Amino acid sequence: MAGRDEAKKLGLTDLEYDEILNILGREPNFLELALYSVMWSEHCSYKNSKRVLKTLPTEGPSASALSTCSWSCAKSSRAPECSST
Repeated sequence: MAGRDEAKKLGLTDLEYDEILNILGREPNFLELALYSVMWSEHCSYKNSKRVLKTLPTEGPSASALSTCSWSCAKSSRAPECSST
């Protein structure tokens, strides 16, 4: 099992670790902890971007362009650069 120290090494906060414990109902193993760390990372995390996403158009040419950018960012090794677009 992976504890709080491993969580901190992966960039998770105490609050996030506690939330993982609540979600799983048990202590996570290292793989589970690493997956949460990636899902909740600053670049990839929906929890950090949902406020901004709500302000973006959902229809029309602009929405199509945003969708294309998101897909190309996910496939690119330069993904952090794309987060500012």
